[in-house]
Amino acid sequence: MLLGQSVENINKNDKSVTLSSEKVLSYSKLVLCIGSNPVYLNLPGETLKGIGYLRDFGDVDRLSKFVKKGKRAVLVGGGYIGLEAAAALRSFGMEVTILESMERILRRVTEPEISAFYTNAHTTRGVNIVTNAQVSAFSGEEQVQEVICNDGQRFPADLVIIGVGVRPNVMLAEKVGIEVDNGIVVNAQMLTSDPDIYAIGDCASFPSPFTEARIRLESVPNANEQAKCAAASLCGKLKTYDAVPWFWSDQFNMKLQIAGLSHGYDNIVLRGDTMSEKFSAWYFKEDILLAVDCINSPADFITAKNLLTARKNPDKHLIALSEKAIIV
Repeated sequence: MLLGQSVENINKNDKSVTLSSEKVLSYSKLVLCIGSNPVYLNLPGETLKGIGYLRDFGDVDRLSKFVKKGKRAVLVGGGYIGLEAAAALRSFGMEVTILESMERILRRVTEPEISAFYTNAHTTRGVNIVTNAQVSAFSGEEQVQEVICNDGQRFPADLVIIGVGVRPNVMLAEKVGIEVDNGIVVNAQMLTSDPDIYAIGDCASFPSPFTEARIRLESVPNANEQAKCAAASLCGKLKTYDAVPWFWSDQFNMKLQIAGLSHGYDNIVLRGDTMSEKFSAWYFKEDILLAVDCINSPADFITAKNLLTARKNPDKHLIALSEKAIIV
């Protein structure tokens, strides 16, 4: 393992990589696990102290001192990063505002029913959520003091955390002619357009058996499953990626677990009571189960994951009866 060095170039002809130290390493097979980087806003005032992005422990350490001495936090972006950070900061007693550019939080990653639930859950716990908010600048002298929106609204802040998505790292692949399309293009065995180079994780764009399109997932389970596929191929045992996508998010005392992908659903069945913060939302396209969002409902999550893996479609009427078990 070589730490503190980056790969500067891939030479496909002689199968070698050149490191930032100018050391050259040869390979028979190469796996690109190069992840993604945050989308940067590059707005006026963004370099002020107290403004940052969350990607690693270093970011957390650097921003933690502003949590200890500050009172007001603004989260730019109402995705999972923003909501999880908001919940954590409220637990420290900070005043928290989320600024979301779209018409609802979690717009990119989940459906309106779950967005509405989390909007209510956060606001009742003291989080101020502002949608359709276009941030245009940050103001302050050395440290941030305000977040400014293009409609003139100003939000006082001692700490600003920006979480507006990520972009896959594809420059290294592009430079050597490996096919790229919203990520490094791979097949179901994680092989790129080069027969000796694989790609996995956030950077990989792959054909999913659960959609009719090529997708890219940003999650720990996805990276782990793709690593298993690539490892099998490297050992001469071809393995097709067919794992059910799943995700999780912890906010306050609520655990969200998601199985499947809800894109393209045309009807939804709710199981349980949303007011009790213990329920699940089952997404169907006609009678075909696509995905399930589970709030504090681990049994439903396990059942849903098993159903999706087996490509089985449960009875919608049985799902709606929350006191009834769902047989897989």
